[in-house]
Formats: sequence, C-alpha cells, structure tokens
Amino acid sequence: MTFRELYVKEMDEITFSEGFQIRTANLMKQKAEGKDEKVLQKRKPARVLAVVLVIIALLSTVAFAVSYYLSAKEVAEYMGDKEIAEMFKDSECEPQSVSNGTYDVTFLGVTTGAKLNMTEGFETEETRSYAVVAIRNTDGSPLSLMDGMPISFAPVIEGVMPFQSWAILNFSASGLEREGILYYLFDYENLEVFADRTVSIALLEGVMFPGPEVLTMDENGKIVYAEGYMGIRGMFDLPLDESEADPEAAADLLSNY
Repeated sequence: MTFRELYVKEMDEITFSEGFQIRTANLMKQKAEGKDEKVLQKRKPARVLAVVLVIIALLSTVAFAVSYYLSAKEVAEYMGDKEIAEMFKDSECEPQSVSNGTYDVTFLGVTTGAKLNMTEGFETEETRSYAVVAIRNTDGSPLSLMDGMPISFAPVIEGVMPFQSWAILNFSASGLEREGILYYLFDYENLEVFADRTVSIALLEGVMFPGPEVLTMDENGKIVYAEGYMGIRGMFDLPLDESEADPEAAADLLSNY
C-alpha cells in the first residue's frame, strides 16, 4: 500500500458525529457574515469550534505525513528505470520507519523481477530484487547527495553472518535527491530464494561494513546489533513471498562466499 493509498484508507475509516458537517458549515457561515457574537458568548459552540479546528489541524498533519515521500515506483521512474518502476507497480507493502531524533529513515518497498542487463557485452536476463528507502532530517532541513550517505544499509539474512550476506548479495545502490530528501534504490541478488527466512535491511551509522562490532548473530540465528554499537538501530523486515523460497538456489549463493 502506497502512502497516498494509506492516507485514503485512514480518511475513509474516520467517522464524525451526526450533523458534524452541517454544524461546521453553519459556524463558518456565521463567522463570514459577522453573526458569531452569540456563538462567542456561549461556551458549548465555542468548544465545538475549537474541536473543529483541532480536527482540521490533525487531519492536515496526517495528510502531510503520509504523502511526504515519493513512492518506490516514483523513485524508480525519476531514476529513469521504467522496468523496475513497473515491477513496483504490482508490489504493495506497508511502509516502515525508524527515527533517532536526527534522521527519519523510511522503507518504501521491495520487489523482485527479471530485468535485462549487459554482462560482458552480452544482453542477459537476470532475476534481481530491488528495494527503496528514504532518509530525511527530522528537523526538516534539507539533505544533499553531495554531503554523502548519512546512513548505510546492510542486507541481512537469518542464519547467515552479516558480513557474509553483504558479500554474497552482490548489491549496488543509486541515489536520488528530491526536495531535501534522499532516496536510495538498491539492486540485490534474488532475495526471494531466502524467503523462508527473515530477510531484513539493517541501518548502520558511522560505518559502511557490517562487521562483528556492529551486527552479530545470536544462538537462534537472529541478526542483532552488537552490544557496544552506538549508532542508529533499526531493521526493515522485507515482506517476501515465502512460496518463492528456493533452498537449493540459496545454498548455491552461500557457497560462493
């Protein structure tokens, strides 16, 4: 579900008391005609007007929050990749967000599909996975690609050491700066072969590589942050289709490390 679709859904679920719209319209009409003296002299209508203003403010805040970011599809389009944009068109997932008071980081979507690529001068079709995240300053000040990547992202797989996941997934990232927000489109090996496990994108701050001082694995195979790590913490669990899991292909990828 995109942010705009989420906004429409939330608005549809809001219910107002009977006569709310009529009372609100009457209050506005009285104010416009200069006939609001009685309203101001009576406490109850004044409370109604205050509630109306609060509701309007809240709804405006919700609308601003859920429509603030581009969708994953729009990010791919701005980057000029129509094939990936089409893949995101049929891929819906709930947005996930993490904030540390300095940065707000939001996961916008993941998709998997076949795409034509040039390999050693030959055109080949590869099945790859693509994910999009956004970073903004919590205080609203603009970010710039020229200042570098304030947060790093590491793909992690349940039961696989983080540095191993980093090595085998053969991934790259493309950046987009729009209205002070940074967007990153990640291109991975087919993540769906691991869909019978938890696959996540882990946030890293101050480092680029998920070494053991940053990420580790507990006795159950779960990827966790190391005790001494002091940066931003957050893992976006990817909503992969478990029916697409391919243990044999996964084992083949793991054997490459």
